[in-house]
Amino acid sequence: MQTTAPRVLNIGIDGMSCGHCVAKVTQALNRLPGLRIKNVAVGSATVVVPDDATANAALAAIQETGYTARILRPASATGNAGGCCGGGREKGKIGGGSCCGG
Repeated sequence: MQTTAPRVLNIGIDGMSCGHCVAKVTQALNRLPGLRIKNVAVGSATVVVPDDATANAALAAIQETGYTARILRPASATGNAGGCCGGGREKGKIGGGSCCGG
């Protein structure tokens, strides 16, 4: 059995704009065994994962909540590209519409 050292992932998340968005992503990530959340904020999350499978599961969990997620390079800045309350989602993409009641 091959083991790998846990690693920190910086995840950029498009479509978040409010505390409700942060809560949805936090809740989704909390359901993943082996993942430890360091921080979730509007537009980003920082997590510690034990392996690639958990990293992929983290991205999938975020996307299932209705946002677009991608792993960032460590030095990359995260931005807020639109948002659920700001109407920044496009129809036809995952989670189209507003997370804040629309």
